[in-house]
Amino acid sequence: MIVSALALMLGSGADFIRLSSPVVVTKEYCDTSCQVRRYADEVDREMARKRSSPKKKTYAQPLPPQMPPFAAKQSQSWIIKALPEEHTCEAFADYIGGTRFTLAFDSKKSEYFSFLSNKKWQSLEKDKKYSLSYIVGDITWTDNETLAVQGSRGGLELKSNFDEDFGRQLMPASHVVIRYDNQVLETLSLNGTSKSLPALVRCSQEAYRNAKIDPFAK
Repeated sequence: MIVSALALMLGSGADFIRLSSPVVVTKEYCDTSCQVRRYADEVDREMARKRSSPKKKTYAQPLPPQMPPFAAKQSQSWIIKALPEEHTCEAFADYIGGTRFTLAFDSKKSEYFSFLSNKKWQSLEKDKKYSLSYIVGDITWTDNETLAVQGSRGGLELKSNFDEDFGRQLMPASHVVIRYDNQVLETLSLNGTSKSLPALVRCSQEAYRNAKIDPFAK
């Protein structure tokens, strides 16, 4: 218990000693007024030392990126798949709502290809160019020559091309906003990209090294 003015009775007499400094009451009491005064002086010195000591500065830590509640969630974890004929690998995730987001890494050129598909997008025209923007945090990546190509699921998919910084931005992000024709096409969760994208790069680099060993590889 801390008090601003403490009165301790000494012995059985009626004499009180009042301390002007705050002290901590403990189970051990002083037997003489001299002991009480020394204790009070020690408390004064300790409090003065604490007041004069520089306080450690504390800095606000940035909050982790938050995924908006309307972002489409993955219906499965990221899957990494080797593409031997193309000497690379791809990583893809399927989302509730039918969208598949696929990333491939070209080790020779150090660039990413992104593929976006949904069986509901029946109006896509093969080999037609579209302008797609991927917004990651406050950075926007735009490919005005996104191409509608034949996809692995039977339908068309939108193929965009970005440099390797694109993958670096995706890894720590919580979500990506994809825009087309001045409207939001998709907002997708990026849960798991911090582990899946480095694994994708390693897989692609290994596939590229193996291709270089084969003199007949294209």
